[in-house]
This record gives sequence, C-alpha cells and structure tokens, in this order.
Amino acid sequence: MPEYLPPPRNGQLSSEVLRFHLNGELVEVIGADPRQLLIEFLRDSKGLTGTKRSCLQGGCGACVVAIQEYDPATSQWRYRSVNSCLKPLVACHGTSITTVEGVGTERKCLHQVQKRIAENHGMQCGFCTPGMVMNTYALLRAGGKPTAEESMQNYDGNICRCTGYRNLVQASESFASDASPEAEALAQRCGHHDANLCDKLSGVEHKGMDRVLKSVQFTKDDFTWYAPMSLQEVLQIKQEKPRAMYIVGDTAKGIRQAAYEVANGRATDVIALRNAALASMGTATCGGLTIGGALTIQHITDALEKYQKEHSGLQWPTALAEAVKNVAQHHLRSEAGWAGNLLITVQRGFPSDLFPALLAADAEVSYVTKSTEETRIPLSQFKPGAVPFNALLTKLHIPNLQGSFYKYFRVGQRKWLSHCFAGGGFRVVLDSAKKVTEARVCSYQAESALVGATLDTETLQKAIAALHQELEFAGEAQFQTIDNPEGKEILVVQDLDAYRRQLPDSYVFKFFKEAQAFFGIKQWPAEELGSLALKPLKAGQLTFQEQPGLDNKPQLSAMGMTTGSVKYTDDQPMPGLFGYPVLSEVATGKLEHLDTMQAFKVDGVVDIVTAVDVPGKNDCGFAPGAIITLDQAIAAESFLDGAHFKNSIDKGDLEAGYKSSDLVFEGSTYVIGQHAFPMEKQTALAVPEEKKGMTECALADPVSPCTIRLAGVLGIPGSFVVCKQTRAGGMFKPSHFDSSHFDRCDIESWCNGGCTHDFTGFLNLEMGEAIPSVYDWPNMRVNVHAMKTNTPSNTAVRSFGSPQGYFVCEAIIEDIAGRLGKVVEEIREINMCTKQNAVTPWGQPMEYYNDATSVDTLWKKLKQDAKYEERAKTCEEFNKANRWRKRAISAVPLAYGHCYAYAAGTGALVNIHGSDGSVTVHHGGCEIGQGIHTKVAQVVAISLGCPLDLVRVADTNSEVVPNARFTGGSITTEVVCEAARQACKQLLQTLKPHREFLKKRDDKDPSWPELVAAANTVLGHQEKLSATGIFAPTGNKYTTDVEGNTLGKHHGDYFTYGAGVSEVELDVLTGEVRTLRSDILYDVGQSINPGIDIGQLEGAFVWGIGYYMYEEPLRDTRGVERSQGVWAYKPPMAAEVPVEFRVELLRDNPFPKGVLGSKAIGEPPFMLAYSVLGAAKKAIASARKDAGLSEHFKLPMPCTLDAIHQAGVWG
Repeated sequence: MPEYLPPPRNGQLSSEVLRFHLNGELVEVIGADPRQLLIEFLRDSKGLTGTKRSCLQGGCGACVVAIQEYDPATSQWRYRSVNSCLKPLVACHGTSITTVEGVGTERKCLHQVQKRIAENHGMQCGFCTPGMVMNTYALLRAGGKPTAEESMQNYDGNICRCTGYRNLVQASESFASDASPEAEALAQRCGHHDANLCDKLSGVEHKGMDRVLKSVQFTKDDFTWYAPMSLQEVLQIKQEKPRAMYIVGDTAKGIRQAAYEVANGRATDVIALRNAALASMGTATCGGLTIGGALTIQHITDALEKYQKEHSGLQWPTALAEAVKNVAQHHLRSEAGWAGNLLITVQRGFPSDLFPALLAADAEVSYVTKSTEETRIPLSQFKPGAVPFNALLTKLHIPNLQGSFYKYFRVGQRKWLSHCFAGGGFRVVLDSAKKVTEARVCSYQAESALVGATLDTETLQKAIAALHQELEFAGEAQFQTIDNPEGKEILVVQDLDAYRRQLPDSYVFKFFKEAQAFFGIKQWPAEELGSLALKPLKAGQLTFQEQPGLDNKPQLSAMGMTTGSVKYTDDQPMPGLFGYPVLSEVATGKLEHLDTMQAFKVDGVVDIVTAVDVPGKNDCGFAPGAIITLDQAIAAESFLDGAHFKNSIDKGDLEAGYKSSDLVFEGSTYVIGQHAFPMEKQTALAVPEEKKGMTECALADPVSPCTIRLAGVLGIPGSFVVCKQTRAGGMFKPSHFDSSHFDRCDIESWCNGGCTHDFTGFLNLEMGEAIPSVYDWPNMRVNVHAMKTNTPSNTAVRSFGSPQGYFVCEAIIEDIAGRLGKVVEEIREINMCTKQNAVTPWGQPMEYYNDATSVDTLWKKLKQDAKYEERAKTCEEFNKANRWRKRAISAVPLAYGHCYAYAAGTGALVNIHGSDGSVTVHHGGCEIGQGIHTKVAQVVAISLGCPLDLVRVADTNSEVVPNARFTGGSITTEVVCEAARQACKQLLQTLKPHREFLKKRDDKDPSWPELVAAANTVLGHQEKLSATGIFAPTGNKYTTDVEGNTLGKHHGDYFTYGAGVSEVELDVLTGEVRTLRSDILYDVGQSINPGIDIGQLEGAFVWGIGYYMYEEPLRDTRGVERSQGVWAYKPPMAAEVPVEFRVELLRDNPFPKGVLGSKAIGEPPFMLAYSVLGAAKKAIASARKDAGLSEHFKLPMPCTLDAIHQAGVWG
C-alpha cells in the first residue's frame, strides 16, 4: 500500500508517487516533500533510528547508508555509501536504500561486518558504529575484496570520538585481500562470511528495480523538485522557472546554510540533473577526456583511473585522480556534482581542491544558458562574471597532457575532510635538452620564468619571486584563538595570512624536487619526495593479563550497537513539541525589550518561553562590561568568586630560595581549551506527568544534579522529577630552578570560566594538582584564578584540568632543557619521584609507589621495551640525511591522581529473579562509552557466581537509584562496581543457608538456578532477593562523619602511573606531522576487562593527540564561536592515529585498595599523548638547527601545522 505523509503545512500534493526499495521492501510515498531529507524519513517516518542524526553537514559519517541506483554514465547499477543527512528523499526515486537494520539483526542474522566490529571492541559509546558498519558494508558490496590501503582510505568520511580507530580499521581490513595476520585472525575467529552478502554486488539488488525512464516532479506547497531527462527539458523548465536552481547531489547545504541561491535571490524550485542526458560520461580519446555536466566528482576520479589503465605510459592521470580525492570524502564525492563545486568556488569563494587541481591540467568547461548552443572557455578564464550566474555547465574537458609531470599539493588542518589552507596544481613538460617547454604553477609570471629554463636552483628562485609578485589570496574574516590574541598571531587575519602566503614557496620547491627526480635531473632521498604517506594502521601489539571472569569480553551491547538497535535519547519516540534556544548576538548588554511578534508568525511556532515563564529558580550571571578574552578579564579583575584558588599549592620557602639559586628562569605559556565534540548532540526529552511532575530522558550527566536543577527551575519537589538515561554518544564530560635539579617553582595561572561557575572550580583544583605531575618539587607555589567573561560557560571535558596542568609542567621542563642545552628526557629522569620521596607538594603520599609500580620503574621498562635509545639514534641519522623531513622520538611519564568524591555515594540495586536466576542491575552511573554496564555485569557475575549471560544492566533511572553523583573523573565505574559488589555480598548472605542445605542434601554444590529456586519460588520459600549497595570511601577530605568532621586530609584518593613513547615524522615545508609509532605502559591494577581498558586507553590517547595537535576553538573578535561543526573543528580521524600502536597493561599488579584489584583508566592516558607533541617539538628543533636557528623556542598550543611551519622554517 502507498504510504501517505501528512504535510507539515497545508499544500498541494504531487501527482507523482515516490518509489524506492528500503531494506528489501518496496516503499511508495504519496505526497513526498522535496525538502525532506532521507535521514528524516528513515528516522521520523519509518522509525529506523540506527541511522544517526549528528552533524547534519555530511562530515561525521554517523548517518551513512548504502544506496544502489542506475548510473547513466556507465549504464550500470552502482552501489555506494551516501550521507543521508544531505540526500533529499525524492532523490531516492528508483533506488534501493539499505540501512544498518537491513544489514543484519541480533534476532535474525548478524552480518560479518557487524560481528567483526563487535568482537574486536570496535565501539565504545556506539553512536557512530552504525555509520562505521555501513561504511565497510558499502565498500564490500561496491567492489568486493578491497586492499588494506583501500580499507584505510575508506575511513575518510567517518569520525569516532571514542575508540582511537585501530579496532575499527582492523575489522574492515579483515576483509582485505592483503589483510595482516592479526586481521586474518579476527576473520577466522568470527567465522566465514557469506560471499553473497559481503562481496561485490552484480546487477540489481532486488527484483522489480528498474532505471528511471521518464521525467518526474514532486511538489509541496510552492516548492517543486524537477527531474528532467533531456537538456531541452532542463532549459525549458529554467526558462519557465528562472528562480529554479540546478543541482546534482544537493550537497552544498552541508557547507553553506544558504544553499538554494540563484542570481535573483533564494531559489523557489530545484532542477535535479542526475537523470538528464548531461549524465553521459562523454568521450575518452587520445586527445583527452570529456565528462558530462551532471556527473559527480567521483566520476572524474573513475574516468581518470580508467584512462590511466588505457594509457599506462602517462603519469598525470593518476596524479590528477589523487588530487581530486582531496575533495571532501568519498560519501560526498559520489553525490556531489563537479559543476556545482566549480561554481561555488568561483562565485562564492569556496576553498575547493577541485578547481586548482583542474586548472593546472588546462581543463576547460562548456556551458549553456537559454539554448543548447554551448560556449567553451578555459578554466583559467572561469572567474566571477565570466559566465552568467545561472549558467548550466554541460561538459568538463581534460586534455591529454602528453609528456607532462603533474603534481597537486594541499595542506589542511588534518589529512581528511578539512578545507585546505592553500592548494595548487603544478605541471611541466621538458624537451630533450631538459628545458621547460610548458609550465603551470599558479602564476603567469612564474610560468614565464620557467619556460625555456632548466629545473635548477636559479630557476626555482626566479619562480618563487614571481609567485610573490602575482599571487593573491582571498581575504578571511578576523578571528583569534579563543582568549589568546597574542599566542597565535598568524591566525589573526588582517589581509594575508602568513602561513598561507608561505605555502606556495614550499609547494614550488617540492614540485621542483619531484620533477627533477621524475625527469632524471637529480635524485633526492625518497623520504623527502611527495607528501607524508598515508599508511594502513598496523594491528598493534597488545599485552595484558586475564583472570577468570575478568577477561577480554566485548561490551554487552556490542551487537546492539553494530545493528543499530541500541537507543539513545534522540532515538526515543518524541510526540509533542520541539524546543530550540534563541541565542544572543551580543556578548553583553541590557535587554530593554523582547519583541516576539515576528517569531510567532513563523509556521509551526506554538509558543515562546522567556524568563517570565520560569516558575522556579532562574539564575545566571554576566560580567560587567564587554569582557570577551582572558586578558580583558585579568585586566578588569573579573573573578568567578569561589572558583579560584589562592595558594592552592604552597610548599617550602620560595623567597628565601631565590637568592641561593644558581639559575633563575622565567617564562609564560598558554593552554587552550577543547570542545567535547560529542557525536550525539545535546538532546533531552521531557514528558509532563501528573501533579506538575516531569520525566526527562536526557543526555545530561549526572542524572541526580540534573533532577535537582530541573526541579528548581520548575519550582517543584525533586521527587516529582524523574531523570532517565540509556547511554550517551561520544561524550566525555565534556618557574625557578637550580642546575638540572628542580629547586623552586612559582606558578600563577588564570582560567576563563565563562559567564557562570559550571565546572570551573573543580577544573582549577584538578589543574593545580596536576601541575607537579610526577616530579619532586622541594619548593613550590601554585595559584589558579578563575576569571569571569561574557562568553558561554566553560565546562568539563575528558580529564578536565589535568591536560592543562600537565602541559604547563612539561612546557616548564622543556624550557629548562632548552636553556641548559640538554635532552628533555634527561631532565625528566633526574627530577622524577622515587620511592624514597614519593610525596606530593601538598603532602599526600603516593601509595604503592614501589619497585614494581613506581613511575621511574615503568619509565625505564618502557624505554627499554620500546628501544628508545636505539630509535633516538636512528632518528638522528635520518635527520642528518634529510633536510626537509625530520623524525623524532619523545618519552613522557605520568602520575594521575584520582578522587572518589566526584562519584562517591552512587548506589546500585541488584535484583535476582526467582523464576530462572537471571539478574537485573540498576546503578547510578551513566554509560558514556567507558563500558560501565559491562564491567558492572562482570563484577556481579563474579560476586554472585552466576553466568554472565544471565546479568542484565538496566538504564539509569533517578527514581530507581536516587542520589547518583557525577559520571566522570574515571572513577565512576569503580564506585558503581563496588556498590554492586556490596549488594551482592548481602544477597550471598541471604543465599548462604540455602546453599549449605542443598550441598548437604545432594553432596555437591548447587547450580545457580537451583540455588535461586530454593530461595524464592512460587508456593515455596520466599527470600528477599533484592539488595542495594553504596560505596562511600572515607579517604579524601570531602567525606565526614555524622558530626561533620573531615575523615581525610587530601583531595585525591590514589594514583595511577604510566609512561608513553611516541615517534613522529615532520614535513618541514608544510608543518604536517604523522605519528609513526606510540608505545604505552600503563598501571591499571588488575583489569576487570582488558579489551575495554585498552580501548579506553587508545581512545583517551587519540583524544589527547587532538587536544595537543589539532583541535582549536576559535572566536571572532566579537566573541562569537567560529569553530562549530565538522567543517570548522577538527578532532582526529583515522589518519591521525599512530600507524603502529603498542600497548601494555602492567601485569601481576593488583591494586590492594581497588575493586577486585583494579584501577581507573578512562582519562589518564590522555596526558601520555604529550609524547606526540614532545616528539613534534624535537623534530622542529632539528629543522631549526638546519636553518641556523636556536633549538630553544616557544610553541603555541595547539601545535597545529601552521604553528609548526612557522617555528620550524621561519623561526
């Protein structure tokens, strides 16, 4: 039966019926809205919530689905992956769509892609997992067995905030033709896959599918989607509808809010070109390629790769194809039209890689306006105003660049899915005398300097000089690193950005070297040619210890995550109204009047909630005056009262010691913040209940404070509010010296807390205590001040405060080493705490700091296991032989203090069901990907002696387990596990007499079902098989007795220890860095689940790489956040992960005070990522030495490639 979609507004229904297959079933939609997106239909109309709603920009991959459709260009049915958040529903007419629910389910049959990701710990929070499944599934269905390199490259459009990617990539690689032994072992462990489901699909996927043979249109209200079949029909529609916009994939809305634009303003209709005659691939002859105007960017790559096979003696087709692959990511390239990409580049200034890549290839375009008569112009003349704004590009012409050497260079904030700072295509042709006869280098003057010359140093210098005279860059809006206008001056753009202006020099030099090598003029070290290579991730070396019950098990919900059946807040049925916050456009001011008249006129608006509608407490605060930056707050002495800590550390006599010191150094550094960048965006579902009550399904953590806050706002008792949470997706809450030995250290720091306290007080406390790290400071003073500004409140993200403090500490040590001319590891080792002086500056002993677990012991073991000294010498030799590539290795230690106070008091309820012995556990922690549910289940199973598969962990519910504390600080899992264990101990006491009786009667231990049945059966004995446990440690200064007396002395309860070694390679000419290998040794006590713990370690480490190297929050000069979304903020992707990752959890090391001997792990490894930053700094120092610059330098944070380039080449 056809499906009717009730229109959101009154409007005319289309006469066309939208038909496509969805997970094997034919779907017919009458009244399809051409503005509705595929993701909206899947989730809101069909309830297929496995396809996740996240960035809505085509940049994270959470929404990926697979599609099969007829491709007029190749006359074949084509299988590929697409971003459903960008694809219009009506564009699915005549296609087959497969979502993660259609791939496999737990109830019926699990697909091998799903099984291998689940078995390989390829998820944590699981929110991105369905997109990861579809990414690999579509790859297999489209092309059969990939190579390992193709499997790696296929992750160019998927972001995971939790895992560190290695397990995901390895699961994909397990299907590869050249899979590593470890990946093959995974495949064998999971079983053989069905080739009909996993290998390349030939022909149509479902019976009844046929290509679209006629023009169609879909209309709703005043908006019409036209899908004509011929060019004549296209032009006729355009003449009748001049405000209709041409589209191919309609992907521009992912990068521009105002996507549907034509010459005279906003488009009223759309002309989809996908099925038109323009979709012809055109011709491929010895003279070159012609590509139809309705084809995608992927079609260009396919045509070039085919052309290369037919003309094997050419170099340029493969090089140009690789250049085109820099555009966005493969989900988008298969949808986006090349014509639209060129048009928004020329007309809107979009920083695309396609235009400069084709420009160097002497490409031309043809276009039409009102008739089918074509006009053809070179791309070099395709400038604003060169063609009418509403012209239709009909053909792309790429000539055969016979005899050419072609290369394209670009640099982005990260390898994939990042706008380039500057991109350029370069090409030369040489005659028999090795003289340039033809050149393309982005500058006419530079090309003139090249033609007739040889590729030597003099010609290079002339070309670079000509570039500087002619090359222009588009201006950029002013912006600054948040609160740091002085820390990264090159990013405060006035006219031309220094880094972007210098990149073409690097490109020309790189091109000269490669061209010299290609034409046999001069040979260069292979390592210095080209860009840093993208290498498949190695399986890694994982070393850990298992105990019975404490073993390497996937998360309990792993299969549910890979099949999309696990529900998040946004997946819950949401009947009712949607709320949206309206934000102020000014940092500070007085609200004199609120005019809601125009808002009420917006279709669909039911009500507008303002401050007068809040029945309860409504509190927020602003600083006086327009205080936006940290410097302004310091100057105005704008403090967040109660959140800044004067003398948070005050040890020894600093003033008296200054006079006796041999050397006194002073300096300053800046520590940046970080966006949480959760894959699941902030979402809450509020359901009104009787007596003014409210039930909330929230992403918020923790649930109890959320309950208190909501009750306060509503003005009702806290018991009237129930807060529930299933899980959260991709979210972690949110110097002076004597010789080489530290003697005295005085630190004054300021922190931007924003307009309210939020978590600033805790963050400053954690930061202050993180600064000493693992070093012995005889005399130390630390002051941490919280400043109030008119910016959004800064809150906690993973390992809040500690990365900042750790950075300050290591920056000080690096500064000392640089001033003394010593290797920084030597300074670290000399000043590291030993078991004789392992006491913090605030007097807390570092317990169990012994020969087996002390940091200096771990440090020495890891350096030996990682062959640090040997590899350091290898890096030195490499650097001597290579001027423009540098390698370096760095080692860092770690001591991380844990405080139970954040979660202490969180309880657990354990219920045993008498019918079959199954167990349900309720607890107050929030599952945010750390595996808390799985670990609790394991502890309960061990404690009770029951099978793990009988244990179910329920959703968090404030009505079942009240008074839950924070989920954070890495210790909530411990607290909840211990609370559950305490409950189990009570249940075991209840079961004890029944166990003894059954054993005496039967002369054997009873099975678990027998024991439970004896204790609680219908019409039999009735025991209370329900118990509540609570864990409230008494070791820190926050716990008190009934009279309020403090039971502990210090903030923290215990320490974890570790060490990290990382090796990186630096491209000196661009500032790009690749992490070649990282080795981690970490003290987790006796791991409850090694697989989960290693996943946590790797995820935290990669999160730290993002913090130290890539992620840069930005505001404009008005204080407006400018780094929102996937196109402006760059967390690491798979290309930024260490190529080789070796992890060892310290063995034979149970922690006496821990839950079953365990320690926390979720956050501490974050700081070990400083080893990557430290190695990058060493590589920069080597480049500076070659340039005749001082090896002692300051580097702003994050250590982005522009900052690296400036420090390494230009000083």
